[in-house]
Amino acid sequence: MDKKQKYVSELAKFLSERDMTMSANELVNHLNRNGFKTTNGNDYQTDKRGIFKLLGNLFKKGDKSTQDAVTKAFVKEDGTYAYDD
Repeated sequence: MDKKQKYVSELAKFLSERDMTMSANELVNHLNRNGFKTTNGNDYQTDKRGIFKLLGNLFKKGDKSTQDAVTKAFVKEDGTYAYDD
């Protein structure tokens, strides 16, 4: 797991342990603000699929606790879960 994946995994666990959520757009802004880039070296964009690719890869590569946290923590703009297990 690279630094960015570890960071997002820990963020997901922090949020889910506190019954808090973050939308994909909020995560995009948070990652950009903190200097994280896409695999191509660009800022994340709110209208692109890059953030969902990151979350999807994290879900696929993560252990059960990471998968559960990602599923619970990150939501669509309307507040519904972005991922269901």
